[in-house]
Amino acid sequence: MLVVGMATPANAWSGPAYQGNDYARVIGVPDNIIEVCDQESDGHGVYADYYLNIGAHRTLTDANGSAYPCYKDDWYYEGYWIVRFRVCEKVINACSGWWYPDGPGGN
Repeated sequence: MLVVGMATPANAWSGPAYQGNDYARVIGVPDNIIEVCDQESDGHGVYADYYLNIGAHRTLTDANGSAYPCYKDDWYYEGYWIVRFRVCEKVINACSGWWYPDGPGGN
């Protein structure tokens, strides 16, 4: 049996990216919406750390702790999309690795 593998960019997927049970993910066909969700009742705030295709750096905090709902930023009407993101947990200063979604035109 012959097994052939293909090289792909590390984490070239829209997520979710996890830090423990907390997560951030990019949604929307052109990767223009990011969501961050605190799934742990541990008192550690959670935020998404991300970059837009125009080079702008942004953060989005789940401001209500582990309560519903999760928080979203939507860049559809501005015509921007997320090019990389990660989820971070405050207090312990821990982050997931960077994730690189495909974006509107693919890689």
